[in-house]
Amino acid sequence: MLNLSFRHLDIDRLSPFRGLHIPGEGEVERYMRKITPELLQSVKSHLLVRRTPNKLLALVQLNTGFRLS
Repeated sequence: MLNLSFRHLDIDRLSPFRGLHIPGEGEVERYMRKITPELLQSVKSHLLVRRTPNKLLALVQLNTGFRLS
């Protein structure tokens, strides 16, 4: 993102993070389920019957694609 900003703003400078190395990055792989319409429907159905304070927030996220970040 920083490099893209530098290019867009015509700043002739390299990113200060270009030489940064994170030990162990990319070494560990974890299984991640594929998100299917059936899985989304299952999650929505589960949320609709639960009585939790975060239920509406989770449903908004599922229906709009917004992220909390």
